[in-house]
Amino acid sequence: MAEFVHLELYANDERIEGESTQTSLSREGTIECFNLDHRIKSAIDPVTGRAAGRRVYEELKIFKRLDSSTPLIIRALCNNEEIRGIFRFYRPHRDGDGTTEHFFTLEISEARLASYRLLSPNANDRDNNDPPMEEVGFVFHNIRWCDEANHKEHADSWKEGGVR
Repeated sequence: MAEFVHLELYANDERIEGESTQTSLSREGTIECFNLDHRIKSAIDPVTGRAAGRRVYEELKIFKRLDSSTPLIIRALCNNEEIRGIFRFYRPHRDGDGTTEHFFTLEISEARLASYRLLSPNANDRDNNDPPMEEVGFVFHNIRWCDEANHKEHADSWKEGGVR
């Protein structure tokens, strides 16, 4: 079963509280993300197979429920506030004991909110019980991926030789 990605979000160093009520593993007050889409592209020469340019990060996008964090997220977008985000990924515990474990972290800094979209479900579809959702897009200078379970990580900065 899929688990929410839990986002700890800061705008101009002020925490934007979410509505998660899960108290274990520091998830209370985080923003629950139904979906996260993160893409990197590398320019590769199709003939030689060699790098032909620098990596390009697309907007990191999340889908979340419309909630009390919404006005603060929109304020941060409209005011071009500096963003820091810590995305924590969870899965069923490897021991099979019925609990969950935090196994991966994705962290962005020197970021900005780049896009926002509100999606309301079709009220004429009687079978649709989805809540109103939001798509939020982030751009960033720094990113860090951390495999918490195996203690491996990599960080990248577009400022250090990268192209934005």
